[in-house]
Amino acid sequence: MDRYYLESLRNLAILEMIFRNKQKIKKQPWDKECKVFIGGLKYNVCRTDVVDIFSQYGHVVNCWVARKPGGFGFVEMKSRKEAKWAVRKLHGSFVYGFKVKVEMSQDKPVE
Repeated sequence: MDRYYLESLRNLAILEMIFRNKQKIKKQPWDKECKVFIGGLKYNVCRTDVVDIFSQYGHVVNCWVARKPGGFGFVEMKSRKEAKWAVRKLHGSFVYGFKVKVEMSQDKPVE
């Protein structure tokens, strides 16, 4: 058999295994008590940048940064105390030249 064909089969098997494992993993809901909003980010700030910034104030459990439109994101800290500390220290600070708004996340009001 052709080497290219065998390599393609191997890659296909790996992708199938990854797909099966992803289906088994259930997303954990975010702890609303430890969820922090960050707004005013520069459009090209990525998830790892935000994690690095928030890691100075405690353990980051989860992080999501918007892409289209960008400029905001959410971070889940390990404890409410760490989340509040990050809010106090980061609100109004400059991240890559942009002044950011950092506050405890609020649930969307149900209309």
